[in-house]
Amino acid sequence: MKLGKKPFVSDERDLKLANYYDHTESPRLPTAHGHADLVKEWGMLGNDEVGDCVLAGAAHETLLLGAEGGHHPAFTDETVLGDYSALTGYVSGDPSTDQGTDVRDAARYRKHTGIEDADGRRHRIGAYVWLEPGNVNQLLHALYVFGTVGVGYELPRSAEEQFAEAKPWTVVDDSPIAGGHYVPAVGYEPGEYTDQGVNTFIGSVTWGRVVSITSEFYEKYCTEALVYVSASALGPDGKTPEGLDKAALLADLKALA
Repeated sequence: MKLGKKPFVSDERDLKLANYYDHTESPRLPTAHGHADLVKEWGMLGNDEVGDCVLAGAAHETLLLGAEGGHHPAFTDETVLGDYSALTGYVSGDPSTDQGTDVRDAARYRKHTGIEDADGRRHRIGAYVWLEPGNVNQLLHALYVFGTVGVGYELPRSAEEQFAEAKPWTVVDDSPIAGGHYVPAVGYEPGEYTDQGVNTFIGSVTWGRVVSITSEFYEKYCTEALVYVSASALGPDGKTPEGLDKAALLADLKALA
C-alpha cells in the first residue's frame, strides 16, 4: 500500500466552511449517518503500487456522490493514474516521478479539468471549502450536509498495521509517522465510551475498502480537510435545510472568479 499526500500549507485566501455554516445552530445530527453501502466496489485505483491516494480518493468521493444521486460512474486504475500523471507529471514505470499530490492542486484540477471516468466523462466540482483540521464536530456536520469529506492525515505506522489486520485506526502512542495520506470520510457512527465521552467511528475509504477511524485519531493526525461542492447542487436560494449559506458562498465564489 502506498501513501502520497504532500504536506499541507495554509493559505489565507482559502474559503472556510465556518464562514457559511454554523454547526452550533444547526439541527441536531442523527446518531449515525452515511451512504457508503450504495457503493458495491470501491477499487484500489492504483494506490497499492503508486502514491496516487489523492486522485484515488477523488474517484471514491465521486463514486459515492454519484450513487447518492442515482448515477453510478466507474473508475479504473488506468483512468485515475491518467489524471495523476496529468496533474503531477508521474510517468508509469519511473518511480522517481511518483512524488505524490498536493491536495489544493488536486482540488483546482477537479474544478477546472475534472477527473475522468471509464466512459471518458469528466467529473468537475463547482468549489471546494476547507474545514478546521481535527475539529470532529465540524467534520460530522459536514458529512451530514455534503455526504463526504476529503481528509489529509500525517499517517502513523500503526494505522498501516491496523489496516492490514482489519482493525479500526486508533491512536497508538509513540508510533512514528509513515507519511501523508488522503482518505475520504463517508459517514459516522457511535463508537466506544471513553473518559472524554463517545469516541465516534468515522467511516472512511482507503486502499479499496472502508475502514473505521476514531474521532481521537482524527483530532490527532488530521492536517487538512475539505468538502467539494457544486453551486447547482446546494438546493434553493438562501440557506439549505442544514444551514449552509448558499447566497454568501456564491457571492464569494463570484468575487474569486
